[in-house]
Amino acid sequence: MKPSLKFVEKPYPSSYLGNLLAQFRAKGFVVLPNVFERESVDDFRQEVEAAVVKNQGGRLELPDDRPELVYPLRAPRIRAPLSGALSPSQMAPKVSVFETAWLISQSGEMAGGWHKDRQHEGMPGSEYHYPLGVHLGIYYRDMGDIEDGPTAVVPRSHQDQSLNPYNGSAQELFLANKEDVVMWDQRLWHRANSRQKEGWRIFTIYGFYAVQAFQGYPMHQMPRALARAWIESKGTADEVFYGGTFSLDSVRRSLKEVRKTGA
Repeated sequence: MKPSLKFVEKPYPSSYLGNLLAQFRAKGFVVLPNVFERESVDDFRQEVEAAVVKNQGGRLELPDDRPELVYPLRAPRIRAPLSGALSPSQMAPKVSVFETAWLISQSGEMAGGWHKDRQHEGMPGSEYHYPLGVHLGIYYRDMGDIEDGPTAVVPRSHQDQSLNPYNGSAQELFLANKEDVVMWDQRLWHRANSRQKEGWRIFTIYGFYAVQAFQGYPMHQMPRALARAWIESKGTADEVFYGGTFSLDSVRRSLKEVRKTGA
């Protein structure tokens, strides 16, 4: 059955998109508003929760053959900001997903500490350096305050090496509504906050590279849901978006599983 999540089809106006990208470069993150139709998000989250299982280690996870795993990537308002965030080129690069991580935790479960996932020291100098990778974060709940479990970051720490969480630098939270998506630079200092209210904390992280800057590596297995999206591609842009960074061997293994199970 098709997931219930619905998308805002109208693209951002070009001037508004330019302002979003300027915020992203300045602070290292920006909230992309109204990516999903708000009234559809709760039903989608409930569908996800019904599909979640516990792995052998006792952690909650969304199986990699579930269509919900990659369904938010179909939102039209996701793609244009990604290309502009990765490159200033007038010949916008093709963008491809390389990470589909669903972080799911119980209310009150201990969260992670401060860290960076890219270029730990930050970028030196005042000239802006475009990131090699960009990430999107989605909560499927309104993030009103820290008890909702939003991620905390040190804004501008993707460039300024003097900014860090240990010297009193200002911090901000990803206060997005459930219909929004956060686009962020993992060169920022950041940490997860545990959800203190009822319900699971779900945080989807999708990672993207410009295809020219990244080549797939053989051990990175394509999830079956992503393979199915790749099969259903409509033209080169879709093919690159869903499958551009994965090795041919990884794609073949996933396609074989999809065809064998009929999923």
